[in-house]
Amino acid sequence: MAPDMAFEVIQTLEGDSIFFSIGTDHVFYVTREIRETQTGWSRVDLSSTLSSQHGNAAVTAKSFSISQNAQTMQFDAALIITVTGADFLYLSLNHPNTADAWANGVTWTVIPFDAANITVPKPLTIADVYLMNIPSTDGSNPVQNCFVDIMRTAGDPLALLDRYYITPGSTPQWAKHTLAIDLKAASISSCLGHRTNDYVPGIYTFGTIGTTRELIYAPQYNFFRPAVAPLASRLTLPAGATAISSALNGNGDTNLFVAGTGGIYVFTPDNQGDGSSPVLAVPSSTLAQINILAGVSELSASTTSSRTVVWALNAQGSLVHTYCPAGQEATASAWSTPIPLCSGVEGFAFYLNMAASNNVLFAHLSGAQLLQLTQDPLTGTWSQRNILLPATAINDMIEFNSFTTHISIYDANGLPVTNTPVTLTSTSPVTVYINNVYHVLTPTIPINATSDFSGSVTVVQETQSLNAVCFEITVTGPPSVTAQVDPLAKASQTLASIQQGSDLRAVQIKDTTGAAQPLIPSTVPSTTSDAAAKSIANLWKIKATLPADGSVKTTAPATAVSHVASSTTASIKPPLVWGVSFVNGATYHEGEEAVSQHIRTKAVANTAPVHTVGLSLAQQIEVAAGDLFNFLQSAWADVSSFVVQQAGAVYHFLATIGGKIYDAILDSVAVVTGAIEFVLNQIEVAFEKLVAWLGFLFDWDDIKRTHLVLKNVMKQFGNKVISSMDTLETMVENAFVNLENEINSFTGITDPGELIGTRQQAASATPGVNSPQSNWAVQHTNNGMGDAQTTYVGSNSSSPGLDQLMADLQGLVTNEEDYISTTVTQIKTQVIDQISSMTPLEAIKKILGIVSDLILKSARNIIVKLIDVIKLMISELLVMLDAPINIPIISPMYKAITGSDLSVLDLIAFVGAIPATIMYKLAAGQAPFPDNATTNELIAAPDFATLSSLITGSSAPAAAQTKLVSGIHSEMKSTAVSKWVPDAGIQNIFAIIMNFAAVTGSILVVACAVKKREQPTPPSAETTTIRAIAATSYLLFISPDIAGAFSNGAEWYVIMNDIITIIATGKTLFDNTEFLSEDDTWNNKISPILETIINICWLPTAIGAIPTMIHEGKTPAATDWIGLVANLFFDGGGALTAGTSEELAPVPVAEGLFAASQVCNLMYGLLCGICASMSVPS
Repeated sequence: MAPDMAFEVIQTLEGDSIFFSIGTDHVFYVTREIRETQTGWSRVDLSSTLSSQHGNAAVTAKSFSISQNAQTMQFDAALIITVTGADFLYLSLNHPNTADAWANGVTWTVIPFDAANITVPKPLTIADVYLMNIPSTDGSNPVQNCFVDIMRTAGDPLALLDRYYITPGSTPQWAKHTLAIDLKAASISSCLGHRTNDYVPGIYTFGTIGTTRELIYAPQYNFFRPAVAPLASRLTLPAGATAISSALNGNGDTNLFVAGTGGIYVFTPDNQGDGSSPVLAVPSSTLAQINILAGVSELSASTTSSRTVVWALNAQGSLVHTYCPAGQEATASAWSTPIPLCSGVEGFAFYLNMAASNNVLFAHLSGAQLLQLTQDPLTGTWSQRNILLPATAINDMIEFNSFTTHISIYDANGLPVTNTPVTLTSTSPVTVYINNVYHVLTPTIPINATSDFSGSVTVVQETQSLNAVCFEITVTGPPSVTAQVDPLAKASQTLASIQQGSDLRAVQIKDTTGAAQPLIPSTVPSTTSDAAAKSIANLWKIKATLPADGSVKTTAPATAVSHVASSTTASIKPPLVWGVSFVNGATYHEGEEAVSQHIRTKAVANTAPVHTVGLSLAQQIEVAAGDLFNFLQSAWADVSSFVVQQAGAVYHFLATIGGKIYDAILDSVAVVTGAIEFVLNQIEVAFEKLVAWLGFLFDWDDIKRTHLVLKNVMKQFGNKVISSMDTLETMVENAFVNLENEINSFTGITDPGELIGTRQQAASATPGVNSPQSNWAVQHTNNGMGDAQTTYVGSNSSSPGLDQLMADLQGLVTNEEDYISTTVTQIKTQVIDQISSMTPLEAIKKILGIVSDLILKSARNIIVKLIDVIKLMISELLVMLDAPINIPIISPMYKAITGSDLSVLDLIAFVGAIPATIMYKLAAGQAPFPDNATTNELIAAPDFATLSSLITGSSAPAAAQTKLVSGIHSEMKSTAVSKWVPDAGIQNIFAIIMNFAAVTGSILVVACAVKKREQPTPPSAETTTIRAIAATSYLLFISPDIAGAFSNGAEWYVIMNDIITIIATGKTLFDNTEFLSEDDTWNNKISPILETIINICWLPTAIGAIPTMIHEGKTPAATDWIGLVANLFFDGGGALTAGTSEELAPVPVAEGLFAASQVCNLMYGLLCGICASMSVPS
C-alpha cells in the first residue's frame, strides 16, 4: 500500500487494524485488516458515494477525524468534503466495528451549518475538524466531543478562524465557541480533552493565539451559564514547547502531554486549571550524541487499562517512543527510556492493542511504502510488514523476505494426507499466510486450517530480521499429532557452527546469478571477525538456556554477577562476563578485562563471592531489549563497546553508546537473535547478506538453463506426437500382438518380499522435495491459476468427420461401461486400498488378474478409434503450448529473469525447472546443465532427432547407455548408475532431471484436477486458462516417459510405452480443447473411461523391464523396484478415473475415488523424486 496524504488507525475487538486515510486521489478510504482472505487487507472508498447528495458533482475529501470508544470499540467519524468550492461536514456516529456492520458500509449524516444568528460564510471553508468519543463511566451514553474550525472570512489574508462545537441532533447543531482571543489558521494545533470533575469536555489549543504563544484549555461551553463564554484556563507552557497530545484514561479524563526543550511534560487531569504548570515526565535524553526529544514536531499518546504510551517525531525525522504504567504518568521514574524506533518518518499513527497493550504502529517512511510495525507483547521485539491490498492488475506484486515453512503430512505408509484438518497456535501473536490465506496466530485461540490437495500446509511469516515467532501445528486426527515449529531452525544450525573467526571468513555467499563473494569483506580485520565469531558462539550458548519455543524466561530479578547452578555443562556455558570493544576494529575480552575495556565499577555489596567482576546493574540505564536491538539495526556504529554478564539466572547485555551504558536483559531467543544481528552488522554483514547466507536465494542462471532445456524437450516431444499420428495405428496393432505374448511372462518371478509401504515411507525423504524453495513456484502457480489470463481460445468447431468418429468411439466405450465400473472397483478395493501391505509383484499379479481380459480383448479397438479422433485435433497442441499466459507473481518474475513474456509452455517448464534444479544441486553439488556448449546445443536443437542425438550421445560407450536410471515406464529405469561418466553423462543428467520434474508435474496435475472439479457448470471464463495449464502440466507429469522416448530402446515395453505416451498426451490435449469444454458426455463419461483404459494398457509397459531383467539373469537394483512402485501408483491412480465421474458412480463413491486417484498421482511424483535422488552420481 502506498502512503496516503493523511491517516489514522483504530482497532477491532480482536485487535486487528482499521486504517482510515485520504489518498492522493482525494478519496476517503478505509483499509481493513481482514483475516481469512488472500492478502489480509481490503480497501473501500467511503466518500465518493456522497456525490449523489450533491447532484452527482465531484466530491473531494479534505480532512477527517476518527475516535474510538475504548469500552464498546464502536467508532465515530467526521469527514470534511469539498463540492464546487464549498465545504460540508458529515458525521457517522456510534458505528459498530464488526464484520457484519462493515458489510453494510458507513452511513453518513450531513451536518449543515445552522449556528444561531450567524450567517453562513460564502463559501463555507472548514480548516479542521476534531472528534473525541468519551466513554461513559456510569452506564449512560458516551459523549461526542466535536469541534470545527472555519475560516471567518473567505480570502482573509489574516486567515482568522471561528471555532464551533457540534451537538449532533440538537437545534442548532453548530454552536459558536466564544473565546476572547483570535485564532489564526496554520499557527495553532489543537486536541480534545476532559478535565477531572468537569461536566463538559473541551479543547486544548496550542500555538500563536493572538500575538502570544500560549496553551489554553476551554470547555465546549459554560455548564452553569450557557449564555456566557466558557472560562478558558491558560496552562503554563514549558520552555521550547513544540507539540501537544492528549490521552483518555479509564475515567474518561485526559492527560495532556507537551514536548519541550526539557523533554516530555504532562498535565494530569487534575492539574489543568488556570496557571497550572506541567510535570516533567520524560527528561530530554541524549543518545549517540543526539537529543532525541529535541524539536518534536508531532506527539501522539494513548492509554489502555495497563499502559500509557507516547510517540514523538523529532527534528531528525526519528520516531521515538516511551511508556509507563497507566496512572503513573506524572512519575518520571515510571517511564521507560525513550528509544527511536525508525528514522526518515514522514507520518505515523498507532494504537495500543486493547488485549495485550502492545504497540501497533503505521509509519510512512521517506521514499518507502506505508509499513506496519508491531511490538511482540511477550518479547518486546518489533516486526515489520507490508500492507498488501488486493491487486488491481495481474502483474502487481511486492517482494519481501519471509520465513516460509512447508509442512508435509503423511500417514504411517508415507501417503500424503490431503484435505485434513489442522490447528495452529503460536508463542506470540503473529500475522502469517497459511496456504495463501491471511491469518493471525495467537497462543490461546487455535486457527483452523486444512492441508491442501498435496497434503501440505505452507506458513509464510514476513520478516526484516532474524526474529521468527515459533508455532505449533496439530493434525486433529485421529490420531492427533502435534509438531513444534521453529522457523529459525535451519538458520540456527548454521549459526551454531560458528565458533571462531576462520569459520566466518570461510563463508561464501551467492547472489541470484550464482556469483560468489565472501560473507565478510576483506577489509574487515581478522581480530574483528574473531571477536564476532566468539560473540556469536557465546550468544548461541545463552540461547540454549532460554525457552526453545521463543517465550520469555521468567526469573527473579538480580543486580549482580553470580554463578547459579544449572544442568548445562560448563563446556557449553558462555563466560560469566565477556564483551567486545570497538576501537580500531573489534577486540574480544573476558572477565575483568572485558569490564576494564567497558566501564569498571565495584561489584554490588553482599553479592555471591564466586565471582566479583562485573558491572553494577543498578547504575545503568534500563532499556527494553526489543527496543534497543531494533534501534541498533541502524545505529550499530554508535556502540563503542558492549559487555554481556550473567546475573542470577539471566544474562544482561550492556552497550555503551555516547558514554552511557544501556542495560537490556537477554530473556528470549528473539532478543538473542537481535544481539547476533548487531554483532554481524559490526563486521559489515547487513540483513541482505544474512538472507543470502542463512536463508535462500534462487540461483536464477542455473534455473534458467534447466528451464530452457525442459522447454525444448517438451516442444520437440510435442512435434513428435504430431508427426507420429499417421503411423500410430500400425504401431498399436503390432504392440498389442507383442503385449499378448508378454503378459504371461509376468508369472513365475521370485518375489523379493519387500512391502510397497516400505518404499512409500522413503519417498518423502528426497532432499529438497518438501523445502519451501522447491515448492515456491508450484505454490504461486496454484494460487494464481484462477486469476491467470491467456489470449488462447482454441478451436471450438469440429473437423469434417469428427462427429462420426466420436459417435463410433462413444459406442465402443459404452459397450465396456459396466465392465470398466467393475474393474475400477476391483482395482480400488483389491489393490489400491491394500497396496502398502503388498509387495510389488503381488500388486502386479493382482492387477493383471483384474485387467488382462480388457487389455487383450477390447482395449485395442478403443485405442485405435481414439487415435483417429485425436488426429483431427492434434495440430492444436503447438498452438496451446505457445499461447501467452499472464499469471500473478510468476509472469513478472519470469520477465525479470529471462526478459521474455511467459507462454503456457514456459510456465510449466519454468515451474518444473526450479525444484528440479534445486533437488539436483542438493544431491550432486552442482547444476545439472552448466553454462557450456552442450547445454546451449540442447536448448537450440531444432527438432526431435537432433535433440535425441544430443541426449543419447552417439559417441558414448554402450555400457553407459544401458545403465541409465531415469525413465519411469521405460528401460531407462532398469539399473542404477554406479559410476559417473563425465563425457557420457548428459543422458543420465537429463533422465534424472525429468524424474525430478515429475515431482512438480504430479502436484500441478492434481492442482488442475481439483480446480477443474470445482469449476461451475457451464464453465466460467477462467476455465480456458486452467485447461491450457492442465494440458501442458501433463507433459511435466509424464516427463520420465518423455525421457524414455529418447532412449531408442528396441524392447517391446519401450516401444509400447512410447506409443501409449503419445496417445495419452494427445488424449489429454483433446480433453482440454475449447471444442469439448461444455461437452458433458465427453467430460463426464467417455473421457474418464478412456483414461482408465489407457492407464490399464500402460501398466504392462511400466512393469515390463523387471521380468525381462530377471529372465535374463540380471538383478534389479533398488531404484528399479522404486520405479516399479512409482508406475503402479501412476497407472493405478489413472485406472480409477472412470470411477471419479459422478455420472458413472454415486457421488460419495466418486469423491472417494477422486481423492484416492490424486493421492496415487502425488505418490508417483514422490517416488520419482527419491528414485532420481538415489540415481545422482556421488
